[in-house]
Amino acid sequence: PVDCRTGKEIVYQNLYSCLESQYAMIYPRPSKAEILEFYNLDNYYTLKGFKKGRYVAENLLDKLRIKLAMLFDKSAPDAVKVILSLCPEKSTKILDLGCGGGRLIAELSQAGYCVTGVEINPNSQAFQLGLPVYLGSAEDIPDQVSQQSFDVIVMTHVLEHVLEPAVCLENVSMLLKDDGVFICEVPNNESIFASSAGITWDMLDMPRHLNFFSTKSLTLMLEKCGFKANTYFYRYFTREFLNRWIMREAETYEKIKASNLPHSPVDKPGPAKAWKVLLKTIFSPPHLKYDSL
Repeated sequence: PVDCRTGKEIVYQNLYSCLESQYAMIYPRPSKAEILEFYNLDNYYTLKGFKKGRYVAENLLDKLRIKLAMLFDKSAPDAVKVILSLCPEKSTKILDLGCGGGRLIAELSQAGYCVTGVEINPNSQAFQLGLPVYLGSAEDIPDQVSQQSFDVIVMTHVLEHVLEPAVCLENVSMLLKDDGVFICEVPNNESIFASSAGITWDMLDMPRHLNFFSTKSLTLMLEKCGFKANTYFYRYFTREFLNRWIMREAETYEKIKASNLPHSPVDKPGPAKAWKVLLKTIFSPPHLKYDSL
């Protein structure tokens, strides 16, 4: 019923899912102008730099919970490491669609690759990096990019934000060389974290997230747009058990309660619940264990 970041009531609060494909979406769909307003936040992550966070524990039980999570965390490498392993040639042309704060293109540029970024938020830190970053989106490719072709195209946590995901994938197909590689990462809404946290899950992030994927639904959409899914990676486990993550979800819970608006039932997040989820997930298969795919 409310925006987890502002606590304000949101109009687009209903999710509809297809039981066959497992794809879900906000409906009715907002306009592009309304979508831009969703990001009118002082603390949105694309406005910040990209310093790596540290694991902070409050007490012995917190340390034990985080240590256990790290021990059973077999997350796949991030997009940078995947590209380094797949494309050792420094002549590789890489496009990051929805480059956010610019962490990925900065690291790839430092590694010697030819990188280009596209970002919809004009206040993003990516525009301060001195790299070729153009204002636009995966749906509306800027002219400076549309005439090029790329060996690798990356979209990390972008497809869930767009109004027309199929249009984005068609644009990727147009820009990607025939033997090119497309790396796409989205929240894993099939995960145990999603079902356990419900409407307080930090990765739900309505109304900014408009589309919700599982492995099956993402594969079906990729195939419909002419792609072949060669490899599945699942990432992010330990962060779900960090105090800062638990606190954010607890804050969302309090905002929902304070609104006095009708909402789906949900348990209050906290350390005790985190322990239950940890014990439930450590031996789960990857498509249920990790919060991103």
